Amino acid sequence: MDKALTSSKLHCLCPQDGFILEQLQGEFPAAYLLLHPFLQPRTLPLASFTPEHYPSRSQIVADCQPVSWQSVVAGLGLPDIAAIDIALGTLSLSLRQEFCRDDYAQQLVQYCEQQGLIPPDNGYLPDICYASWLDMLAGDNDHLWCGDEFGEDCLPITLDELSGDGDTLAPYPHARFFSADGEVMLCTHWDRYYSLLAGTPDRLQPFTRFEGFYCQPDTYVRWSRPSLHAGA
Repeated sequence: MDKALTSSKLHCLCPQDGFILEQLQGEFPAAYLLLHPFLQPRTLPLASFTPEHYPSRSQIVADCQPVSWQSVVAGLGLPDIAAIDIALGTLSLSLRQEFCRDDYAQQLVQYCEQQGLIPPDNGYLPDICYASWLDMLAGDNDHLWCGDEFGEDCLPITLDELSGDGDTLAPYPHARFFSADGEVMLCTHWDRYYSLLAGTPDRLQPFTRFEGFYCQPDTYVRWSRPSLHAGA
C-alpha cells in the first residue's frame, strides 16, 4: 500500500452549497450523483427501521431489495425525481418553508406505507450499496484513501478494514473516500440523499449502472431546488 501518495485532490471537500462542479475547484472535471435507493425488506419488520433498532448492514444486504426513485415517481405519478427529493427534504425539515411541498411529502409517506418501502437515508453511504461502491472505487486494488470531511486528514485503509457492520467503519464521520491513485472521490453531503462521485468521465462511467445523473455546470448541491435559490 502506498502510504506516501500526495495529491491536492485528497484535500478536496465534499461540496456543501452552490454549483457542484465549481465547488470541486477544478480538481475533478466531472461528477455523478448516486441517488440513495429506497429499501424494500422481505422479512425485516418495517417497525425495526428506527434509530433504536435499525438493522445492521449485513441484515439489510441479506434481506432488502433496492428500489429506484424512478419507480417511486411512476407509482406516485409525481412529475420527476426532483419531486421525491423535495418530499424527502420536507419530511426531514431540511428545506426552507417556501420550498417545502407537504402534498408531495404526504403522498410519499402513504406510498411507502402501502408498498412496504423504507425511504433513503441521508448523510452516509447507503448500507445496501456500501460494499459494491467501495469495491468499484478500489478497482484492482485492496485499499482506498479515507479522508475527514474538512479536507485536513487522509489515510490509507484496506477494504477488509471497511467491511462488516456498524454505522461506519471509516475512521471519520462523513468520510471522503478516494481511489488508490487519488483520482476519484466518493463522498456524501451530511443532509442530502445522494452520494457524489467525482473524477474523469471514463472513471465515473462504470458507476452509471446505479441510478443517478451527471452534474451539469448549473447543477447545485441542493439540485432539486429552483436555480434562483442556489445558496438558500
